[in-house]
Amino acid sequence: MFPLPAGTLLLPVRGLIGSAGFLPASVATTAALASHHGGRRVALGGTVLIAASVLWLGSHIYWPEGVLTVLGLSLGVGLLTVSTQR
Repeated sequence: MFPLPAGTLLLPVRGLIGSAGFLPASVATTAALASHHGGRRVALGGTVLIAASVLWLGSHIYWPEGVLTVLGLSLGVGLLTVSTQR
């Protein structure tokens, strides 16, 4: 057998780590904004962002689920941005 390049066996795991790391980051962002601006103001954007982050775990690159997931992420971030403007 030929030796495998370094990191070849970790290739599928790296993608999972990146997409799985997005979910706690979304929860932490929503929690931080809720503590500073109030939970009611960020509830809609945070819910959309977290729901899209769950979908991001399995379908962030495949059509049509991936496109809808990325649109959901942008909608959630946009709603959070609008709701935290003073």
